[in-house]
Amino acid sequence: MKTETMARAFPAFAVGFTIYYAIAFEYNCCYLPAFTYYPAINEFVPFFATGNDEIGPPMHWYGWMVNAALAGAALAVISLLLPAKATEKAWGVLAWAVPLVGMGAMVYFDRLFFI
Repeated sequence: MKTETMARAFPAFAVGFTIYYAIAFEYNCCYLPAFTYYPAINEFVPFFATGNDEIGPPMHWYGWMVNAALAGAALAVISLLLPAKATEKAWGVLAWAVPLVGMGAMVYFDRLFFI
């Protein structure tokens, strides 16, 4: 892939990834992970699943990462379909603004862990 193409696609990928991940983190059950991992039994289960005393707690993080990567890739493809001149400035600004807002949102969501 050309460097110019990657330079156009990566900011859009970062924006899509960050937005999806922040939403998936906050609304755990509403945004289904691609799969759920049970570390106690080393098993992957498709989509969202809950844990119990026998199989232990589930980890949705890996599934969120896959879905966030897919969301970022979809937005990157869309950005490549749009005219370069029209999106040149917007993606550069959004690539910095959205992750910063996303980090602020994550701090806000996790505030109860620090109090």
